[in-house]
Amino acid sequence: MYQGNDKYEGARLSYNFKSQQGNVSMGFSEAEVGYYFGDKIKKVTSEVLFIKNGIYTTSTDREDPEYYFLSPKMKVIPNDKVIAQSVFLYIEGFLFSGFLSEFFPNRSGRSSGLIPPTFGDDGTYGKYISRLGYFWAINDYTDLGLTGSYFTKGRTDIYGQFRYALKYNFSET
Repeated sequence: MYQGNDKYEGARLSYNFKSQQGNVSMGFSEAEVGYYFGDKIKKVTSEVLFIKNGIYTTSTDREDPEYYFLSPKMKVIPNDKVIAQSVFLYIEGFLFSGFLSEFFPNRSGRSSGLIPPTFGDDGTYGKYISRLGYFWAINDYTDLGLTGSYFTKGRTDIYGQFRYALKYNFSET
């Protein structure tokens, strides 16, 4: 189903044209940066979606993402934010960590949020998860990025980057 520029896919769709509310079973939709799936996606208004057993990922593999966030209850406000209750981070199908609740930005442009990791295998240090972190947009001129890498054969890396810019004059990293 298309509504404006938004595309919704699913196994079953029900939609009320008068109230403009609908449900999608086994639904899928693209976000500005990533995808979200769910057992049931309910459109309450044109600006609010509720997702039951929702998965959010930025992975390019739609069928079997390498990493994803799972939440039994998600509220999505397109082009603004995603609010989730009891969020679990899965990496390669294994539970990595859990959070009681989480807030994810869901818009283009400059905003704070998680930095998605990369995965791989190194001959010297073993399997790894690399550059998992957080980006904090402090204001229009300043930001901070913190990332870390973990290798199964005993190596851990931590990176930090603080940047500031004075518009039209200079910038420094």
